[in-house]
Amino acid sequence: MFLAIAIAERRERQLFKVVDWTAHGAEQSLAKQPQVARTLPIIGRRVVVSFAVVAVGASVAAVPAFTDTATVNVVLGPPTRLSDAVGRHHTDRGVSGSDGAGAVIGPAVPVDAPAPGVPEHTTLPDASGEPGLEATVPLETAGGNARPITTDDPGTFTHSDSAPSALSRIPTPPTPQTPPESVPAPTVVPASEPTPTPPAPVPTPTPPAPVPTPTPPAPVPTATSGPVPGIGVLRLGSGFSAGSGYDRYSYLIVGRDDAAAAAGQPGRSLVYHSGTDVNTQWDCGVPYSQAVANGWLLKDSSGNLLVNSGYTNNFIGDVGDPAYQAAWTSNVASFLSSTGADGVFIDDVLADIGTLTGRAYPAKYPSQAAWEDAMVSFIDYVGPALKAKGFYVLTNVDAYSTGNGDSDTGALAASFWRRVGPGVSGLMQENWLQSPTDVTHLRSDGSEWDNNWSGWENLVSVAQSMGRDFVGLTYGSSANTQAMRYGQASFLLNWNGGGGAFIYEVAGADPWASDWTRTIGTPGAAAYAVGAGWRRDYSGGTVLVNPSPSASQTFALGGTYIGPDGSALSSVTLAPTSGIVLTSVPGHT
Repeated sequence: MFLAIAIAERRERQLFKVVDWTAHGAEQSLAKQPQVARTLPIIGRRVVVSFAVVAVGASVAAVPAFTDTATVNVVLGPPTRLSDAVGRHHTDRGVSGSDGAGAVIGPAVPVDAPAPGVPEHTTLPDASGEPGLEATVPLETAGGNARPITTDDPGTFTHSDSAPSALSRIPTPPTPQTPPESVPAPTVVPASEPTPTPPAPVPTPTPPAPVPTPTPPAPVPTATSGPVPGIGVLRLGSGFSAGSGYDRYSYLIVGRDDAAAAAGQPGRSLVYHSGTDVNTQWDCGVPYSQAVANGWLLKDSSGNLLVNSGYTNNFIGDVGDPAYQAAWTSNVASFLSSTGADGVFIDDVLADIGTLTGRAYPAKYPSQAAWEDAMVSFIDYVGPALKAKGFYVLTNVDAYSTGNGDSDTGALAASFWRRVGPGVSGLMQENWLQSPTDVTHLRSDGSEWDNNWSGWENLVSVAQSMGRDFVGLTYGSSANTQAMRYGQASFLLNWNGGGGAFIYEVAGADPWASDWTRTIGTPGAAAYAVGAGWRRDYSGGTVLVNPSPSASQTFALGGTYIGPDGSALSSVTLAPTSGIVLTSVPGHT
């Protein structure tokens, strides 16, 4: 079976309509159900419901009862490569492709088959505890026994009015205690005496000393207006509608359909294009018909058109042809002008086209070196031409080359960046500080191909040494706070405080989280070593990173700082491969 998650929106009272659906399968149509559905406890207007699909293409079983028929777009699993969202497939490391309609395809997430006698669906209670909302749910396995996840388990389902996300488990908050009613102080009434002699005065009791009210911790500083410096967001395909609060990001990367909406935000709006790719279904800069008419599609030595080995409708454009370069520049500049966007995001700036074509090379550029020269000539033309028109040019540069050991250390990337950097405004490293084949594996110190933290961290300085902005893109789930904190802290460790950003992308959900969007002012002196870790101070806080794969590191802060949870800290011990951003307490540092 395959995990599926539906997000429903309340229409009237307890009536719901599907507004989004994340699944590991093909596009499905949810059949109209006549009955009215009850809901899980919710806040706001959205509720997330989990159900299961027997197989790709199968009908949905035991779905919640929605009031309207709806065909929903399917968005599959977190992408392992950015360009999976537009059809690129890397075969060298087994990365997934795309369905060709802008839906990201990642590895399917299998759900354990139920143990004998365990039903595949259950009825979940609503807020009053009554059964009502029926959904097929994934099964947890504990001690070899499968059991359905229901709201009887500790925790509850996450839900939000502005940021629906994948179904997850969070601790159930304790029931707030009602404060005791205040008891009025007793009134002392003098007793009356039958004799004319007045009684001795009764002394008034001395009230107890007031209990001092504890001083709450200092609030965590946040940006009061405008984008947060040094953070960005990537929203391709249907991802734009799954997010919110886009005015908070310094960089906003979107597809062509959302270009005008992104242009209305205060941050830098960049629109996805690619010079390497010519797709039959969408426009990457030169439409397929224009490329065919002008002979701009590259062929192999046998005369066959070169295609993306994971997506056969994605052909390879002749990036070294001056006429192709000029047409691409003209088309993109016209589009950006018409939408008001600030610039372009150019994907698939590749040092080795063989990573995209299954090791096949164009007859015109028959080697890795020949292709790299053609790619550099493309950037050398389009970058300055677009910048001269006032547009910002950000490139997603990949220098991986099969068999070259420097691909694993960041050294090959640094070399290629120095070739393409002069012509652009900024350089992006995709899968920054994480394995490209397993995004849950964070790079640490070490010589293994999926580690080498220091080499990939060095790319921040490589870009900035050329006067170019660095953008680091990390993929992950909304629950992986370790990856969020490690990525932002590593970015801030060498950031110059100017342009550039760290981006944490969550597929199909709103990525915003305080764990990777903290703002601590401007950078001070350079980072310095603390044992196995690193520290750098900012005007409004400090940054700590421990890239060791095995050893914890304690940092004596020399003052009081506020952690992500609001606690006051004077010392921090970081586990291996972790980082944290702390804010200052005025007057304490």
